[in-house]
Amino acid sequence: MTQKLLGGILDSSCTSDCVRQCQEPESLIQFFPKGFKILNGKRMSMADAHAKAKEGSLYAVMAPYGEGARVIQQKEVDSARLNPHHVYVAVFGDDGYLWKGSKSCEVEQKFAVDVAAHYQCPNKHNFSEG
Repeated sequence: MTQKLLGGILDSSCTSDCVRQCQEPESLIQFFPKGFKILNGKRMSMADAHAKAKEGSLYAVMAPYGEGARVIQQKEVDSARLNPHHVYVAVFGDDGYLWKGSKSCEVEQKFAVDVAAHYQCPNKHNFSEG
């Protein structure tokens, strides 16, 4: 007999998985076709997070399986964090920077453009590794 949970949405046939930040399995990422953001610090409204980002922030855009991109705010704004397998978005006041790693995929590149546009920086700078 199946035990019904949450009005039949979930039942005992569901499986569980342990998810660690930056190691989300494809089975989880598939539920976020427009991607998701992992931000540093205490929980705050997205409006406050965007305002704080303008003070200087760096985001790694990753799509390890070729879809279901995720954006992970980096602890430090430092060029040493750049990895050729990903795309990065940096925000400093009115300046927005998009850096494409030489081995980044098209999904990461497209999603990074959307992320950069979200911050509405009037001064946009695009770079490709190399």
